Amino acid sequence: MPVVWGTQYIEAARTLLYARLTELVTQMTTGYDPKFVAAFDHHLVSAIRVNAITLGLERAEPVDGSSAVGTTGILAEHRMIFSIRVHTDYTGGWQDEQKQARLLESIENKLRARLTLASASQPRSQIFINAVGAIQIGQSFEDTNTIGGSIAVEVRSVVEHTQE
Repeated sequence: MPVVWGTQYIEAARTLLYARLTELVTQMTTGYDPKFVAAFDHHLVSAIRVNAITLGLERAEPVDGSSAVGTTGILAEHRMIFSIRVHTDYTGGWQDEQKQARLLESIENKLRARLTLASASQPRSQIFINAVGAIQIGQSFEDTNTIGGSIAVEVRSVVEHTQE
């Protein structure tokens, strides 16, 4: 089904990526140490918890030279860069880089295990993880008063834009 131009492709990608992260939180409830306790679909969380995951959109842009004419409109590929943060303590707390690395590696493994972000409303090939960036540890996040690490994820979406 074609998508009309707008932010639908960004929100669909965010929703599907967030669902993958909440699956990880659920899977780690027993038998893992350290484990995640919560996932949030944005970085600015007033009541952030330690060992939480937050997801934020850094930028979204069309991929140059990727447009083509489809059956009912123009096919265009979009690149979205999301940052995933792991919050392991509050500012001034212990900067446990080993814990940060282990939690971020869990996220990286979960994302790399299945690069397709599938849903019932979107065809399997339309939204997918194109790249998972390097793990960064020892960071301070002023917006949430926490410390932890992060990883960047590039998601691509092939969208058929139509006129109404």
